[in-house]
Amino acid sequence: YFIIFTIKKIILTYKFIVVKIFFLKYRCTYFIHSYLILVKGKRWERKKTPEKQEGEKAYKRK
Repeated sequence: YFIIFTIKKIILTYKFIVVKIFFLKYRCTYFIHSYLILVKGKRWERKKTPEKQEGEKAYKRK
């Protein structure tokens, strides 16, 4: 009985560790993805703003 209990405990701890690792990996990938999206978005905004300003200037000239 005791052996079965220990085996169950080992399986539970193993499952917990695997889940934890998987969760951490998933969180890391999610964080990296969100960071990349953020950086890309910032770059895109930077690219966009000068064009927008130029458009506004051209509109004011008209």
